[in-house]
Amino acid sequence: MPWSLLISAAALILTIITAVWKLSAVITKNTTAVENLSDKMTTFSKTNEKEHAEFEKELEDHDKQLHDHEKRITLIEKIPK
Repeated sequence: MPWSLLISAAALILTIITAVWKLSAVITKNTTAVENLSDKMTTFSKTNEKEHAEFEKELEDHDKQLHDHEKRITLIEKIPK
């Protein structure tokens, strides 16, 4: 009887150790994946800010050109025929 109890306890301990070991491996993989994702998001954010600044500048340039164009059209329309 004591041998079966000892074998059962050893099997239980081995099962718990195996589960904790696998869980530790999964947590390590997930931690690495989250760190990589965080780095990529930081890079994306910086690139995105730069692109938005370029778009805003381009939109301002277009706005100025459009305003000048509308001024010219208004002047042309005022010329008597």
